[in-house]
Amino acid sequence: MSSEGFSLVQEDEDLRVCWHDFQGSQTMPSLGEKLQGWLEVCVNFSGQARVALGKSGKFDISPGTVAHYIRPASECLDRMDSGKDPHRYLSLHMSRAWLKHLVAGQHTHATSVIQGFLENRRSARTAHIAGMDDSVKGIAQQLASPSIAASARPLWVRAKVLEIASHVFFPQETTSAEFFCHRQKRVARERVDRVIAALQRDLENPPTLQALGREVGCSPFYISRVFSEEKGMTISRYLRKLRLDKAAELLRTGNYNVTEAAMAVGYSSLSHFSKAFAEQFGACPCVFPLATH
Repeated sequence: MSSEGFSLVQEDEDLRVCWHDFQGSQTMPSLGEKLQGWLEVCVNFSGQARVALGKSGKFDISPGTVAHYIRPASECLDRMDSGKDPHRYLSLHMSRAWLKHLVAGQHTHATSVIQGFLENRRSARTAHIAGMDDSVKGIAQQLASPSIAASARPLWVRAKVLEIASHVFFPQETTSAEFFCHRQKRVARERVDRVIAALQRDLENPPTLQALGREVGCSPFYISRVFSEEKGMTISRYLRKLRLDKAAELLRTGNYNVTEAAMAVGYSSLSHFSKAFAEQFGACPCVFPLATH
């Protein structure tokens, strides 16, 4: 890994693959005239990114998503502050000539961004952003840490990039066997699981509803509604349950008193904590370990 927070996996006349891993905010500098007008794919593992596409405006890339877009001359990739997590993502840059040769006549089945890119339409300054599935995640992780002989690496890297492209550029084909309603339910469950993981990450200072929406790639209203449908309770009520469960766990250890357990999970009012605790467990926290024996 270089001091700039990225390592070059491969670069040739038609393809550039780079792994980025850094802490804090960072603006990625221009990569030169060569990549102007190339297609860029960002496989974003953690950290929030913002991409500026010239006059077409800006868009955010949340953790756990994959975006592809056409890179104009003025484009830059900014890392937005996301707290404790480092920013880790794989960037792929592909020339139009190379991708056009590979896709041949199948581009009409690809996303609108790919269609506009291969047809060289000036109006195609838009982005396509989707959740990162396990297949893409696994391939990207292999590219981030190649374990193959140097002589075989150029061929291997291109093969892995094409695997990612087949998943990302043709979303309808890769999910054609799955009924639409089933896919919607699966995506909803995945988003709810990511919300729960985000809440568990810091019970004392949980993310806001707006921050949760950005992290899972949808609006706060939508994720609030989906969460309630999946879990039968609101996000705030589920957060309270997580906090109280954690507090009970701390009390059982015998290493925390009631005040310490309450503060460790984000309660500033001991009376509010005691009332909520009693409602959930049927016992006051001061006698909880004894009352459950």
